[in-house]
Amino acid sequence: MKSYSRIFFLTLIFIASVLTVKIWGGKISSPKVSALATVKNVLEGAGGDINQESPVVDKTFVSEIASTGNFSENPTSTLKFASEGICSEVEFSSRAILVEYLNQNNSVAEINSTRRWPIASITKLITAVVAVENIDPEIPITLTDKALKTEGDAGNFKSVQTFKANDLIKAMLLLSSNDAAMALSEAFGQDKFLALMRGKLKEVGMEETSLYEPTGLSPKNQSTPRDIAKLMRYLYNYHPEILKITRTPKDTAYETKTRTRQVLVNINKFAGQSSFIGGKTGFINDSGGNLVSLFNVRGQPVVIIVFGSNDRFKESEQILECI
Repeated sequence: MKSYSRIFFLTLIFIASVLTVKIWGGKISSPKVSALATVKNVLEGAGGDINQESPVVDKTFVSEIASTGNFSENPTSTLKFASEGICSEVEFSSRAILVEYLNQNNSVAEINSTRRWPIASITKLITAVVAVENIDPEIPITLTDKALKTEGDAGNFKSVQTFKANDLIKAMLLLSSNDAAMALSEAFGQDKFLALMRGKLKEVGMEETSLYEPTGLSPKNQSTPRDIAKLMRYLYNYHPEILKITRTPKDTAYETKTRTRQVLVNINKFAGQSSFIGGKTGFINDSGGNLVSLFNVRGQPVVIIVFGSNDRFKESEQILECI
């Protein structure tokens, strides 16, 4: 009798164990967790040709992208302003926000300002700094097939066309041309160019930023609003000419062999506004809408940074009205 009782008891334990494994198996295979695992794999994959000792990627924060499915489902966040003015609390869709007086290093408002996020084409501001500081603006650069195979066709460049480096910088900043960014990198040497970009991060003090290529297409190009504010301060103090390009509504580029004229229309909606000092857009599927903008507010430069927004321009305008 004792033997049968023992067998019966062990059988119950076995059945309970199987049910437990099945339940956990169901959790692991759920769409949400699978999506998070996919992002985790992307972030942990190899990137770039040069090893970089960068901060650990904030996978939990970035993986929220996968968990929502699309950015229209983003929960809103309440942005609290430091001083009681026109606004005290406003709701936004952006995943991270920083509003700061550039010269005072004084935050007006912030949400997740120290959290890492894919910066997309905001990367091109750093690419522009390295290009301006290391490449002769008058040197002709020929667009290779490799550069033109980069995702995106902004600029409508064609193989073997040649442009001055300065014209490619303008196309990269106004049109957010990935081809132009890659052509500049290739002209200098991709590995050396990337090393200079990473060196510039250290010089500026952008300790929470990691870069793996010059266009921003990689979701592994990540930063924080705090670090991007440091970059804008550097541009404002040392490279106002780059900011000037970014606020220009329209410019031109000339193919050096044929003198064919190409019109470059700025994709930034703030370009041409009297208070807009400069900035850059950024968007990839992993980041949603990013935007960094520098405005003159009552004679003071104020930086507004939004990451992962459903409507980056509208939310930046709302913030500007609250300052």
